[in-house]
This record gives sequence, C-alpha cells and structure tokens, in this order.
Amino acid sequence: MTDKIVSLGEQIKPQTDLQGAVQLAERLYGITVEAARELDGYDDKNYHLKVTKPSSNKYLPQLWPHGYVFKIMNSSDSKKLDFVEAQCEIMIHLDKHEISTPQPQKSCDGRYFCLEKLQNVSENKDNNESKEHAVRLLTFQDGTLLKDVPKSMSLYYEVGRYTAQLDLILKEFFHPAYKHYSSLWLLKNAPKIKEYLFVVDDEAKTATVANVIQQFEENVLSRYENLRSGTIHGDINEVNLLCKQNTTGDWYVSAVLDLGDSHHSAYVLELAIAMAYMILLGEDIETGTHVIAGYCSLHSLPLDELKLLRVAVCARLCQSLVLGLYTHTQDPDNKYVLSTQAAGWSLLERLWSFDAQQLEEVWFSHLPTDS
Repeated sequence: MTDKIVSLGEQIKPQTDLQGAVQLAERLYGITVEAARELDGYDDKNYHLKVTKPSSNKYLPQLWPHGYVFKIMNSSDSKKLDFVEAQCEIMIHLDKHEISTPQPQKSCDGRYFCLEKLQNVSENKDNNESKEHAVRLLTFQDGTLLKDVPKSMSLYYEVGRYTAQLDLILKEFFHPAYKHYSSLWLLKNAPKIKEYLFVVDDEAKTATVANVIQQFEENVLSRYENLRSGTIHGDINEVNLLCKQNTTGDWYVSAVLDLGDSHHSAYVLELAIAMAYMILLGEDIETGTHVIAGYCSLHSLPLDELKLLRVAVCARLCQSLVLGLYTHTQDPDNKYVLSTQAAGWSLLERLWSFDAQQLEEVWFSHLPTDS
C-alpha cells in the first residue's frame, strides 16, 4: 500500500480564520483562550493560543505555562489517520528521552486528535464543499528560533550533533504507518517535482533542476534500499529548531518542532536536508563542513554514503524552491513559502557547479578520524 500524494491543483489547506480556530479549540478542548495569533505554515494552519483560566477538560488538570499550538492539518494528511497517530506517538517517545518537543494534549473526550469538517469556501459558490481536517492541541515550546540567533560554526556543529542525537533515539521507535507513508516533501520523492516545473519561469533554472533530479535518481535512488536507514525527523531547518543560551552565553539547540515529515528513510538524506537549510542560513557552502562533523561525531556514516551529499543537498534545494513556488500559486497570500527563493537559486547554481572532489575536500575536512 502506498499513501496517495496530493494531486496537482488540489486545494488542501484548511479554510478557516483566527476566530473560527479559537472557537473550535475552545469547544474541543474545554479551554478559554485569552489571546491568539496565527503562526507561519505551508499546508496546515497553526495558532498560538494563550490560556490562563482553569480548563473544564479533565485531561488538562494543569495548564502549560507557555500556551498551546492549535494545529489544523491539511485535508490530504488528515486522511492518513494512522500517520497522525504516529506523529503523536513519536512526540511522546522523544519527550520520554528528554528531547523537548511539542506534546499532544487530549481533548475533552480523551483523544489526542479529532476529525472536524470545515467548509472550503471558493469563489465559485456552487463549488463549496466541506473537507475533514485532523486537529490537535500541542504544548507551545519556548525558545528562540534558530534563524533568529547569532550564527556561528559551533552552532552549525551543534545542529548536526542534535540531528544525529534525534536519529539515534528514534532507532528505538517504530510505528506501522511509516511502512507506507509518502508525501511530496520526502526527499526520496524529489523526482516528483518534475510535474511542477511549469511554475519555474526560467529555462536555465528548469534545466538545472532537471539535471539535479536525473543525477539524484541515478546515484542515490538507484541504491536507496541499501543505504543505512531508520526513522528520521525529515525536515530539520531554521524554523524547526529552538535555541537557548547557556550560563556562558553560548547558544545551543533546546527543542525540535514539527514532526509532520517524520518517516522511515536513509540517514544520509536526513543529513542532506539539515545541510541544505543550514548552508542557506549561513550563506556559505563551508557551513556544511560543520553540520557533517557534528552529525558524524555521534552517528558515523560510510564515506561512500557521505559522497552522495552533494546531489542530495541540491535535490532538497530543488524540492524547496519548486514546491515553494507552486504552493504560492495556490496560496498567493502565503509569503512564508517563498522563504528560500531569494538565496536558494543562487546557492543551487553555486553548489551544482562546484567540482565534486573539491567540495568533498571542504565538507569532509573536519570528519572524526573513525568516520
């Protein structure tokens, strides 16, 4: 069985506003919302709710001091209820292993998620329809987003080490939903972006993407089944990691957010995803050196797999750039989905034109001696 991937042109984002979301959260979870704001997101709707008054929900005897995230999932992922369940369980698993991450809260009837019908309002009044969306209440994690803290090579090393720590802890986690879960955002599905290349209005960029994806298929996917693999986060980036300062003023990763892309995959692809976003953030290809070194300090990968990083990082950049443009055509008011466009195309061109051997000499220069 293979999970259905979103059809081209399908509208999946929840159609609701702040007031509607607050009313829904109050009804399902027995809370009184004092203040609310919408958070950035791709296909889901997320709201930060501040709650101070005691709840009527017997499953919320003590309120979380930092508030909650009320998440309304897109209609596509909402059809995969076993995967929604898996996300709840993986967050609980990480918490048990002292990894700070949002924790699912039970509704008034004792469920970690609820299924609600929301009206999909379109300009064509005859085409309005209701779609089911899974909704959850998660604890809001305090901290500063990685993108907003001072950048340093030691912090990029820490990101790599933290990513490896997650992967090692998740070796002990299994849920049957991951056997068949699939989505456009899984890096192994990067070739599917060829169907969306019509949004790229530049022949040179289109040619680069096509070339990268061809190499990804030939050099990575052809040996995918033999790569070291396990359950991974699947979207380590600058807005999915929170940071705090220690007593000496140094920044460290304190929490991980958004397990919505967690799945079973190759560890080298997990590393490639983290590298792609850290290099974008650091605006320097050498940033990847420190991410790799941090990751391999805890979780070493064979050199022949590390040599796949150049094409895998480029494939992730292609995925983010193309799908970001496509999502914007479906939701023009969502500027968040264009976050990688400005620097992303330039970085892709630089990385793809970089001599592979020279790049490996840079990226692998800080590897632990036993890697």
